[in-house]
Amino acid sequence: LHILFLCISIYSQGSQSDDLTPEKIFEKVDNSIVVILAYDDAGNVFQGSGVVINNEGLVVTNHHVCKDANRIEVKHYSKEIKGVTIYKYDEAKDLLFLETGDRTLKPIDFGTSSNLRSGQRIYAVGSPEGYENSISEGIVSGSRIDENNIKLIQMTCPITDGSSGGAVLNSKGELIGLSVSGQHEGALYFAIPVNDVLAMLG
Repeated sequence: LHILFLCISIYSQGSQSDDLTPEKIFEKVDNSIVVILAYDDAGNVFQGSGVVINNEGLVVTNHHVCKDANRIEVKHYSKEIKGVTIYKYDEAKDLLFLETGDRTLKPIDFGTSSNLRSGQRIYAVGSPEGYENSISEGIVSGSRIDENNIKLIQMTCPITDGSSGGAVLNSKGELIGLSVSGQHEGALYFAIPVNDVLAMLG
């Protein structure tokens, strides 16, 4: 019995040690999350966030961030990447992929959205109102289906304008969703499941 208890205790400690502190999570993903600047024909600029997903500099963001753009730039602190082109998109799922050609940024680690639990601790990193790479903490509130029959993660991580396309992460710092929208008065915030992102990559 004593040996069984010891084994359970060691397993429990090992499971807990997989979880990172918020500081470590931010450190892990800071070079994987960027600012998106989308310019329209009138010279207006729309700002969102994006996540680097491979070694060739492919970035995923929300389609609505870039839908009216005739020019797109990606920024990461002092680095500015121009000549960004659209690789593919799905307007219904609000996903869009950008080719930057930049190989200096770090691809994010992928998790899965298939086993998320209500109450699970999660983190959002993006650039709300242009405040680059801000981190917020919350929990999974539930899984929802919107009016277009698209599955979304409901969460309590606060996001606002400019956060769209940012990373939603589990406690290991793995991507489990992409921030998409929020209703601030009612504290309702939503993310696109990472499995939908991966499905588009084939």
